[in-house]
Amino acid sequence: MTQTSSVLLDRGRRILLAVVGLIVFAFGVYLQLQANIGQAPWNALNQGLSMRLPISYGTACNVVACCIVLIDIALKEPVGLGMLLDACIIGWATDIFIALDWVPVQTALPLQILLQLAGMTVLCIGQLIYMKAALGCGPRDALMIALGKRFTKVSVGTVNMCIFVIVLAGAFLLGAPIGIGTVMAVALMGPIMDLVFKVGHFDARSVIHESLLQTIRAIAGSVKKKTDSAK
Repeated sequence: MTQTSSVLLDRGRRILLAVVGLIVFAFGVYLQLQANIGQAPWNALNQGLSMRLPISYGTACNVVACCIVLIDIALKEPVGLGMLLDACIIGWATDIFIALDWVPVQTALPLQILLQLAGMTVLCIGQLIYMKAALGCGPRDALMIALGKRFTKVSVGTVNMCIFVIVLAGAFLLGAPIGIGTVMAVALMGPIMDLVFKVGHFDARSVIHESLLQTIRAIAGSVKKKTDSAK
């Protein structure tokens, strides 16, 4: 295999990995919606918007994500292909899962709690797969990092909690259901993600993300070399 083919194959594999990870992530979101005991902050905001506006949950998710991408760009955070895929795929995939209706909405508390935990675990597995592609942070993670850089006297964890509080306040005002599932998501998402990453032998800190410009240059350069060699 030539170096050119290798580069194209590698980018293709990584893009596919990111897409699969985001679809798995969306399935985790769907399971939490079906648990019906309250959503994680960003999911609650999406749900609140879909309740107030004539749009689906997935459309609300994509609109919020695209708005955050614009904020990230304004804050001069690097944009990767993965960030753009995140802003497009999660919402659409979640809407597809809702339409397929594979899992009924739960009403019994024990099953609701189990489904909420399952949803968070699946979401973290999707996050692991997506991050392995190393095509950039998601919009929300980039926002947290950008604000963390500007409020250096405050820990990143505190910045993230402040974002959660603001987002939850917006979701509450929109009438989104906030309950035990919301508390579970805020309290347990971190530990569950740590466990999933540990089982998957994945160190998120070691990932060197590729910017959108780097991805475009790599693909365009390889295509040009392949075209030139074919002449």
